[in-house]
Amino acid sequence: MDARLKTLGPGGWRIIGSLNNYLVQTLNQVMNTRRLTLRELSEKEKIGMNTSGTRLLNLYRKRLVLRIEGVNDSNREATHRGRQYVYQSLLA
Repeated sequence: MDARLKTLGPGGWRIIGSLNNYLVQTLNQVMNTRRLTLRELSEKEKIGMNTSGTRLLNLYRKRLVLRIEGVNDSNREATHRGRQYVYQSLLA
């Protein structure tokens, strides 16, 4: 069974079905912060950028988070090239 989110009132949620432990941990990060970039996850979890990107992409493909193209903070100077995605909680 694919994993799904069940809402439990204002701000509450739980996972229905199975999801790898590392994806549960990443999903918790997104849900708790409401929005997260690949770089932010990499810094918080002290994991590589490729690993962060793969985890967030897997959650997006499973439809457990939203993915929005754009810059996370408009006042931050963009130091990257190419696309940057912000992954957002479904409850945000």
